[in-house]
Amino acid sequence: DRVYLKGLRFDCREMLPQFEAEQKLRRDLTTAGTLDLVLPGSFGDQYRVFRYMHASHSELKNGVPFRYAGNTVFPNGFFEVELKCTAGGRIDLLFVPASADEAKLTVNGRGTKVAVPADGIVTLTAPAEQVTLRIEKSGVKYPAVIAVRSESAN
Repeated sequence: DRVYLKGLRFDCREMLPQFEAEQKLRRDLTTAGTLDLVLPGSFGDQYRVFRYMHASHSELKNGVPFRYAGNTVFPNGFFEVELKCTAGGRIDLLFVPASADEAKLTVNGRGTKVAVPADGIVTLTAPAEQVTLRIEKSGVKYPAVIAVRSESAN
């Protein structure tokens, strides 16, 4: 029994910084116009991130949780999120800067490759009130996604 308790205690200690980082990031990224916010690398949003078990993994680096789209073992990996939006509103993807030069994004079934700028912020226009966004590798590097946020059209 002690073996299990030691492991559980260790896991709980490891989870505390992750949880605190998630809460801080959620506060920092939520604005008055935010309609929806998904932190793909967080514990709290695991249920909102569709992925194959092997398709992507999350990390906590420098106090920021993020999720890779794909991994080196299974390079065809991706993950998807569903967002509440307003048609014509903004969708912001926040990538870890320099994690990838480009990514493949599929919005409600329509795919495109986008360049990831140095600041890591890619902005899209929401085509509908409900958006399914798939994020995949396109190029040599695996994109690391910090957040996906929708904003009202105002």
